[in-house]
Amino acid sequence: MEEQVLCKTRIKERGEQYLNELAQEIYETVGMEFNIDSDEQLATVLYDELKIGDEEDQINRFTDIRILESLMDEHPVIGLLVIYRSHQVWLNRFDNNFNIIVAILMSKGHVANNSELLYEFAIRIAEYKKEDTIKLLKETLKRLENS
Repeated sequence: MEEQVLCKTRIKERGEQYLNELAQEIYETVGMEFNIDSDEQLATVLYDELKIGDEEDQINRFTDIRILESLMDEHPVIGLLVIYRSHQVWLNRFDNNFNIIVAILMSKGHVANNSELLYEFAIRIAEYKKEDTIKLLKETLKRLENS
């Protein structure tokens, strides 16, 4: 159990570090610092400073992830913002996700105290889109069965 807590802490710290690195890359790409988590400030950067999107986008000034994904070809920062927002959601749900991962591994008869495996799985899952998560889980379980 103590090993799980240490693993959980290590993963969360790495996730927060990755989010900070992404933020720095976003600032460098747009040439200024702003509050990425503020929809108002993000809209100002995207639509006023970078002039991203068409006339409708300029009027609506949406910043949710679906709109950002539709604007991916407009500017290199958009891809970074999509990754940032996706990772932030994952990090915000991390505690529950980690407990689910441990429960799944234990239900399959695998030792859930394998911190390296938990760490690798949780970090890899953070990089996957929702559709790929189940595939990743199956691959991980198969690897465990073969080891």
